[in-house]
Amino acid sequence: FIFHHDISAVNALKDILLIPKKDSPFITVAWTLTHEMLFYLLFSLFFINKKLGWGSILLWQVMIIVFNTLSISDNYLLKFFFNLHNIEFFIGLMISHEIKNKILSGSTNSRLILFSLSIIGFLLTGFYEKTLGLNTPYYNLLYGLFSALIIISLIHLERFKKIKIPKIFMLFGAASYSIYLVHFAALSALIKVTLVIFGKDASLPFVFILLVISSVSIGILLHIFIEKPLNSFFKKAF
Repeated sequence: FIFHHDISAVNALKDILLIPKKDSPFITVAWTLTHEMLFYLLFSLFFINKKLGWGSILLWQVMIIVFNTLSISDNYLLKFFFNLHNIEFFIGLMISHEIKNKILSGSTNSRLILFSLSIIGFLLTGFYEKTLGLNTPYYNLLYGLFSALIIISLIHLERFKKIKIPKIFMLFGAASYSIYLVHFAALSALIKVTLVIFGKDASLPFVFILLVISSVSIGILLHIFIEKPLNSFFKKAF
């Protein structure tokens, strides 16, 4: 065991292959990747037949709602397959479908109003989650829903040339996955370094800003020097 993680060969293989298990993976944030692999597996049905793909995804969403509403089982594999987080993949799928097919219409003002209301809704969700202290996964769905509306609004505004995204934000977006994957380990190491250099009496706002900038910078460096070259290599290879 290292840091309370079982590092047996079987467990290590599950972590590498992103196979769901009862305890968390050694790289903590990798738990989301197991859900992504499940989504990609179901999404692959679209390549076989479009109707089969949509039917399977929609049935999956209905079963998730039923499973969680009725609290059907405590089996960890069933809880993984019918986890409420998996609905967020469907939300993302709907964003892509809407943007591609231009289903929703509206003026620039309506997009700005939607964007503003979505920001408010996102912030209120966080406020009520912390204020009420309710430990419920349904908050994640609200975060996902409001995030989806924010993304749709911004994409439409950018499409109609109403806003221009600064290059630095484009870089943040491109590097977001690398930032996510490395931030937990980066913060853990940076906190220890900060304590050694500045001690426990350092200003909390200063430490917070330092940690955010440093961890994001590490994620961007990972994106530039590892993620991008690997993507380029595999694109050429396949």
